Amino acid sequence: MTTVVVLAAGAGRRFGAAYPKELHALRPGVAVIDPLLDALETIPLPEVKVVVIVSAAKFALVRHLERFRGDTAFVLLPDSEVKRGLGSGLLAAAPWCDETVLVCLGDQVFVSDPVLALNNAADRVGNGDSIAVVAAGTRDPERLRREGALTIADDIVIAAAEKPTDTEMFNACWSALAVRKPMLAPLAHGLCAGVTDCLIGAPVVWGPDFLNLNEPADVSAAARAGALP
Repeated sequence: MTTVVVLAAGAGRRFGAAYPKELHALRPGVAVIDPLLDALETIPLPEVKVVVIVSAAKFALVRHLERFRGDTAFVLLPDSEVKRGLGSGLLAAAPWCDETVLVCLGDQVFVSDPVLALNNAADRVGNGDSIAVVAAGTRDPERLRREGALTIADDIVIAAAEKPTDTEMFNACWSALAVRKPMLAPLAHGLCAGVTDCLIGAPVVWGPDFLNLNEPADVSAAARAGALP
């Protein structure tokens, strides 16, 4: 079985809304998190369960997902752990994970269908790789400063950093990770410490471009550019 961990516990302070940014409307009736969950429903893996990591500030998100996706499971991350970032969410998810874990971010929107890339990354791990990275190429320095930055050569990660100040060496960002369960704790502790060494040497699956929606203006700009699904 593959466990999909959707990280959605972050406070979203830059977004500045009175509701979780995962519930921001991309268009009428479609929230930011919905396209990802739609994609996960069609991923061609034998068995998939979805675990969403939330905080106490995200109960509106829980209600939304319970209403429309009754088979979703939730793990509540204590407020004291939220500020530690993505790694704390992975540590909270670990007891509920199966041997193959697919890590996705609840506030990311893929500009085209990510199913093939997510499936291929999970297959890489299911066939023996300890970790596989779904990535999209970019040289945009502002984007690299806000996201997980990678240097990729011959479809292998040779350098990685979380929100680096100096972006000159990087040529891609990661959008999802597939991980064998024994690698989950080292990856999580590394992310908590701002260290991404676990990603170095990982094979890369090139996926569609994506938008990390940090502010409401990001949604408006993406809509004007025709970049939303």
